[in-house]
Amino acid sequence: MAFRIVTIILVLIASYLSFQIYTLSSLSRAAFKVPAEYTSGSDSADLKVVEFLDYSCPDCRQIHPIIKEALQKDGRVTYIPRPLPSSDAQSVKTAQLVYAAGKQGRFIDVHNALIENFQNGSGAIKSHIPPDIDRAKLEEDAKDEAILKTIARNGEVYMKLGRDSVPTFLIGKKIIYVPEDKIPTVEDFLRMFNEARGL
Repeated sequence: MAFRIVTIILVLIASYLSFQIYTLSSLSRAAFKVPAEYTSGSDSADLKVVEFLDYSCPDCRQIHPIIKEALQKDGRVTYIPRPLPSSDAQSVKTAQLVYAAGKQGRFIDVHNALIENFQNGSGAIKSHIPPDIDRAKLEEDAKDEAILKTIARNGEVYMKLGRDSVPTFLIGKKIIYVPEDKIPTVEDFLRMFNEARGL
């Protein structure tokens, strides 16, 4: 009798773990599935890193130069920033401009410029858009409903991961990292990249 109970418990635990692995795997696929114009990285990339962020988030802005340096030092990562819907209207407007820049092949350039120089006020944000961007087209493209749907979809995927703070990093299919106690270093990210690769 005890053997049957133990067997049932083990089967239930295995089923639960299998379900959790399947759920994380399907969420990872959804998180990583974005058009190429909304990513950055080399052709030799062997790892994908998604960052869920809010442009108005001070921690996101503080960590940005660190993750940027880690990506550059590693050189084999596809980076996918996914801005979330926000209660801060300027953050949403910033995300719209960043995605609109993707239509000109400048998604990551504008993402970097605006997260590094985020300020409230439409004029302040626009003053940091690179001068060689077609601003009239950028403004028009930012109104596209598909962009708002993309931002909303980012929020849906993020919520399914069960997270509640930003930035949240999905590093490969194995690691979900939320900086909590301290700001990570470049070396922390490089270590996690290698861990996600199984090194």
